[in-house]
Amino acid sequence: MAQRNFRFPNGKTVIQYHQIGRFQAYPSGVGVFNLRDRMVDFLHTANETIAILVVEMLDKVWASNGRIAPDWSMLDLEEPTESATAPH
Repeated sequence: MAQRNFRFPNGKTVIQYHQIGRFQAYPSGVGVFNLRDRMVDFLHTANETIAILVVEMLDKVWASNGRIAPDWSMLDLEEPTESATAPH
């Protein structure tokens, strides 16, 4: 059964699916806006690439009206360090 409310990982914000206006990716995270274009929550991410992935995931969950569970594991992804990307 689909859920009517969307709960964010920090547990502080709950919004009904029909009140979500949009998701916006920023360099430091994802903004969640209601239908009045007011930001109701901000999810911090390591970089803009992860924020874009989170927005894509949230769009799929939103489009399904809660039939798909959100996968918050990507919020734990970290930006690769220079030593991990450049061989010596």
